[in-house]
Amino acid sequence: MSGVLRPTMAPKLDVGFVDDPRVTKRSRCQWSQILVPGELKNDPKYDGTPGIIGRSRCAAGRATTCWKAHCETDESRRPLVVKDSWQYPERAEEGELLQEAVAREVRNVARYYHHETVRVDNVDDDVVPIQRGLDIPTVKKGKKGLAGCIEGYMSLHDKAGLIQCDISLRNLMVNEDQDNNPSWPAFLIDLGLAIKVQRDGSSGARGKTGTRAFMSIGVLYGEKHCYMHNLESFFWVLFWNCVHYDGREMKRPSTSSTELANVKKGLISDEEDILRTAADNFTPYYESLAPCVNRLRRLVFPDGQRWKKLNPKLPQNTIEIL
Repeated sequence: MSGVLRPTMAPKLDVGFVDDPRVTKRSRCQWSQILVPGELKNDPKYDGTPGIIGRSRCAAGRATTCWKAHCETDESRRPLVVKDSWQYPERAEEGELLQEAVAREVRNVARYYHHETVRVDNVDDDVVPIQRGLDIPTVKKGKKGLAGCIEGYMSLHDKAGLIQCDISLRNLMVNEDQDNNPSWPAFLIDLGLAIKVQRDGSSGARGKTGTRAFMSIGVLYGEKHCYMHNLESFFWVLFWNCVHYDGREMKRPSTSSTELANVKKGLISDEEDILRTAADNFTPYYESLAPCVNRLRRLVFPDGQRWKKLNPKLPQNTIEIL
């Protein structure tokens, strides 16, 4: 192991070497510079494979991985989640947004404890900047969870002045172990795409931000974001879930933004059409939700048209229907 050049030593953190600035071209690598089991944590009994809750596999994106964890000094072993993802350099840091939400006592949004940027050789790690999380479970818990997440979304908007711009299946969490887990019964995660609200109620931000299958019709057409767009996304999450989830697995369709917007406009325009679509396409697991979905359609899309003006009562009315 002698004669290791500095350029080779640069990625040593990836292969098990301890960083040592005293290493030169003529240095030998000593065994003390190599990590061995028992040295990774302050107590060998904590060595082990961490549990992965969710991992995004993709060619491009934020490559989010969520790890199940607990504080080693916490005897109750209260469950925590460590989220590891690339940060979009042009956006505010998610950790800072969560801090602000906590400071303003926002409800039903992931609790914040700590965040930091990974550094290698005292430099921010900067590989090209993905996303997702967990599925909504059973029908009953799903409806209740969706209502709780809407409450969290509006709390984030009203108290912290933030719009969570990626309302999607994997960003809506349901606590399935409320007896032992002190988290909210249901809550939002992932403020990586969140944006600030302006005085006129819009974000001022254009662009197709979020998960395309759940984007509102207006966002698919390139309108400025406002809180109503993402309330509409909750409807598409429920509708998409009813069509594609059978209690075991999901399949994701792919189409262009304009095509998707036109398809959605066609779906919402006629009550008979959407009931027929539900009868033909909802999985057996979710077919009982067809009347609920139709009531929500009437609420979110008045007169079978996409909404054109703000409706302050929409969040509470949606929660009541769910």
